[in-house]
Parts: sequence; structure tokens; C-alpha cells
Amino acid sequence: MKISLVIPTYNEEKYLPKMFGSLERSSITPDEIIVVDDQSTDRTREIARDFGAEVIVVDRRSIGYARKIGMLAAKGDILVSGSADMIVDRYWLENITSPIKIGFDLSFGRIDIDSNHPVDRWFAKILNTYSNISFRWFGLVWASGDNISISRRFYHKILGFRDLKMGEDIELIRRALGRGKIYYANDAVIYTSDRRVRKWGRVRFFLYYLFSYLMLNTGNVIYLKEYESIR
Repeated sequence: MKISLVIPTYNEEKYLPKMFGSLERSSITPDEIIVVDDQSTDRTREIARDFGAEVIVVDRRSIGYARKIGMLAAKGDILVSGSADMIVDRYWLENITSPIKIGFDLSFGRIDIDSNHPVDRWFAKILNTYSNISFRWFGLVWASGDNISISRRFYHKILGFRDLKMGEDIELIRRALGRGKIYYANDAVIYTSDRRVRKWGRVRFFLYYLFSYLMLNTGNVIYLKEYESIR
């Protein structure tokens, strides 16, 4: 089964080489990489093309829209949603896609943080433990669009990502519940940058995501604030 990886970007020249470098060291690699770029003013598109990615340029600052456009262009049997500032575990792509290969419709994985601060790593560990328990026991979703895999057939069946400025990830998974087989892949690990923690501080970061989690899991997408671009 062919794998397509979709990466939304906006001024990501600092992070893209790290992301592509980690992908190149993976146990398996995607059959195609699609970068959906919102008119970056730096070298984002050039770097993406240098690493062999197909680049689609859009003119709308919306993470949900970018993922939607990338998924529509993807040709793979398995569609994977990632991010420009992630560093992937060596077995990430293998572990996030293997549930789809054995019959699951969607899988989502664990988000750790690329930080040297022990508080950040501890916080990520707690959140991942909570994510696993809350999903398995209560059907509540704590997830990121940086780490989702879905079969092409099922993606189009549920009409894919919505044009949301944030929360498109949890919204997609919640819509998939009850319509397909969903798997939490605790062994599918990515490390996301700590840029938002550094800019906002840990308290604001926690409260922002707690509010978003509550709103998304109760269907109140309309109350979500626009996702701030931090570069």
C-alpha cells in the first residue's frame, strides 16, 4: 500500500531540514510527500523541493484548509498528516500506518516535545498517558494533526478535514468515531518543537489546549480561537 505524507507550511525554513532528515532515517519512507504552503516568504518551498516534495501553494491561513488540499492531491492508499516542525521517531511512519494495513480506518499517535527542559518532557508524558486512557476508556480524543494516518477510502467517506483554523485534527477523529475502526498508536512517536511553549509560557500553553480540548470534545468548534502563527 502506497503512503502519502501531507505537510502544511508557512515560513518553516528553520525546521524543514530537521523534519526531512528524520524522515530519511526512518525504517520506511513515504511514497510521496506533499507540502501545502501558504505563500511563505522564506526558503520553505525551495527546501521542500530540494528534498523531493511536491509543493502546492495556497492563499488561505487555515491549517484545516491546507491539510484538506494536500489530502485531495495525495495519491496514496494511506494518507498521513504531519507537520513541518516535527522530528519523527525511526519507526514512526511504520507504526502509524501499520494499523491501517491490518484493517483499521484511522490511527493517531503520540506527541512528545523536542525540548531540553524536564518540565516540558514530563508534561508531554502526562498528556500522552491521559490521551491513551481517555480514548480507550471514555472515547475522548486528545490528538494532533501532526500524527494521524487514515485510509484513503475512509478519508473520503467521512469527507476529510474541514476548513478550520485549529482543531481540525480532533474534529476529524471525533467524526470518525462510530463510523470506522479507530486505533491509538502509542508507539507512533513524533517530537514537535517547543516554540509555542517558549513564546506563550507553560501556563498559557496548558490553558489554551485545555480549553480547545474541552470545546472540541463537546462539539463547540465555533468557540475556538484562531491558531497563532509562531515562527
